[in-house]
Amino acid sequence: MSQKIQNIAAFAEIVSAGAILITLLILVVEVRENSALLMATAAAENRNSFASSSEWTANLSDKTLEAFLIAQRPDAVRDELSDVEFYRVGLGYRAFLRRAEASYFMYRNGLLEEDIWRSIRSRAANNSDSGIIKLIWEGEVANGTVFTPEFVAEVNSERASKRN
Repeated sequence: MSQKIQNIAAFAEIVSAGAILITLLILVVEVRENSALLMATAAAENRNSFASSSEWTANLSDKTLEAFLIAQRPDAVRDELSDVEFYRVGLGYRAFLRRAEASYFMYRNGLLEEDIWRSIRSRAANNSDSGIIKLIWEGEVANGTVFTPEFVAEVNSERASKRN
């Protein structure tokens, strides 16, 4: 092979290596932009989920809303609610916790920023440490079939830190 052909081949290899490097840099930038968009979308969907929960609560009948307020009182006892009220409060609280657990999954997988997760974890811990809601949380945890052990550990860890 002539020297001229070898020089052209070497130049072509350098150009193709440069093209590969530029392509990789473009891909890195696009992946970062896509990741930022995914995180923003996850945060927005997360907040919308909790907002719809608040809207649902605002539309409860006065009697049902009163049951929720009783359940959150620190000194509340189970006998203050009828079986239906207790069941309804349990369903509502379980729905909130499922939203919180979904937030934990998003956080754990890098789709939700830590400050957002800390806020949700704190709210879940505060709610689950009060009155009848505490009884419901402890029943769900004892059941062991509703929430993942990792999520339970997160909430219980936050509950413990608030007591100290």
